[in-house]
Amino acid sequence: MATTEDSTVGSLSTAPPLSTEQQLDEIALDKSTLNVYRKALTYNVIGKYDPKITQLVYHTSHSVLYQFNQDSENWDKLEYEGVLSIYSRNQAVDDKAKMSPNYILNNEIYTYGLMILNRIKTENFCLGLLSNKNVIDSDMIVEKNDDLIILKNLKDETYGIWIFDKADRENMFNILNVILNQSQSI
Repeated sequence: MATTEDSTVGSLSTAPPLSTEQQLDEIALDKSTLNVYRKALTYNVIGKYDPKITQLVYHTSHSVLYQFNQDSENWDKLEYEGVLSIYSRNQAVDDKAKMSPNYILNNEIYTYGLMILNRIKTENFCLGLLSNKNVIDSDMIVEKNDDLIILKNLKDETYGIWIFDKADRENMFNILNVILNQSQSI
């Protein structure tokens, strides 16, 4: 019994192989698409906790939070690790307004927020940020010390934020410095 083979059966139609440049372009496009997706997802998650979010300013994928213990003069690692984001909030503040720390804390008057979306437990870390020009009798402070970004809030609590990537750490410090110490907006 004779059989005839159809030339299309058993063979796959293949496109010509991509050049190295085309492969790199596809990888870059995939990374860009993934980055947009991550930002959108982060924005939406933060929006569930802070509905006043207006824009994601900066985020980094891995951070760890420490708190300075005044008694032992050591850094205590807290149970907050994960994506760290800085975002702007829909909160109008008169540039010339000066408010007490208690008024700011009680009314959550912050133009920016910092949030760590925690991978360790269900509770996230949140910190409101406001330019020091709007605060009387107290300042929020940001400093860089070795591998930590150090933040002192209006309650005089001192936190250290470790960020895995050195370039991200530098960018995050610069953004926090602009928010807290200068009059221009980001």
